[in-house]
Amino acid sequence: MIFGRIRQWLLLPALLGITAATAADSLTLSSQPAPSQPTSLQCHLQHLPSKPLPTLWDAFPFNFLTKSWLASDGMKAHFDQQKALFGQLSKETKTFSSDYQQLHLGSVGDLMRLPTRQDFVDTRVKNYLAQFDLLFGNLETLITDSQPMPPPTLYLMNSYPELLTSFNLDSGRNVFSALSLANNHAYDYDDQAISDTIEQLTEHNIGAAGFNTPPAGEGYLALEQNNIKVGYYAISTLMNNLTAMNESKLPFNPLLEGIDSTPFRQRADSNCHLNFSHIQQVLNQMDADGMDFKVLSLHWGFEHEMYPRPAQMQVARDLMSLGFDIIFGAHTHTPQPAEI
Repeated sequence: MIFGRIRQWLLLPALLGITAATAADSLTLSSQPAPSQPTSLQCHLQHLPSKPLPTLWDAFPFNFLTKSWLASDGMKAHFDQQKALFGQLSKETKTFSSDYQQLHLGSVGDLMRLPTRQDFVDTRVKNYLAQFDLLFGNLETLITDSQPMPPPTLYLMNSYPELLTSFNLDSGRNVFSALSLANNHAYDYDDQAISDTIEQLTEHNIGAAGFNTPPAGEGYLALEQNNIKVGYYAISTLMNNLTAMNESKLPFNPLLEGIDSTPFRQRADSNCHLNFSHIQQVLNQMDADGMDFKVLSLHWGFEHEMYPRPAQMQVARDLMSLGFDIIFGAHTHTPQPAEI
């Protein structure tokens, strides 16, 4: 899911403070600025009882079969309005004066392993993606020859290099500007596999977000196009192999803990204790470095659901209040609506 704020000097103020109802109860989404200090959020985890249990309720078959009907009428009506708003904004952008510096940003969802075919991606897809000045995505796999290929199970992710080279244009340039490695499969294999993956991205001139590695240093990537500076930060809310992450010697960007949506993982209670302090530090650094736009790649949500949950929407508002301009979401493996 994409959350974005259109700045006043471009189009119009952000539309916030909308109430969305869940199937169980309602949650008023606040537009008040989030505190920079650690905060607690009472998360009403939609479709779950007050004391969540590790059942099939959150697992793949149920979410896949139910898809969109779990969302409330209020949620659907809200995003119908958002769709109409996007349509209006797309018309407004055509009236922009040529005096404005413009930047076209794009993002795709989860890129996972695929056959060893150089022509796997249709040329029309690449040509469409090549229209963006900056293109981001979530690389939900490692790319290394130090581990089995293909992996022995569907729950471990390792891909051939063709996953990247299939997105090369005839000129040799790859359509992606940066890819996030901050997702639940980041530590499916060892540190060597991660380092190999980052080297593959570097070889194709693609920024690797999610690991605090040089030349980033601050934990985020700084990109510039059309004289506009963009800061790109990538984090995840969940990790499949927490032990490997904790034992790793690689500096992974801290998880946003408290809204883990991993099926069957026991939740202690329904409270989310969200610590935004490290995120605030990154935003402060972006400001100090003169970033014009601040973009967050956030790996979160519930797989195979067609709508976000109200608790997610509240967290997104809090993050926007801290200073992000755009949040690109990943992990659901389904298209979810966007919101301004």
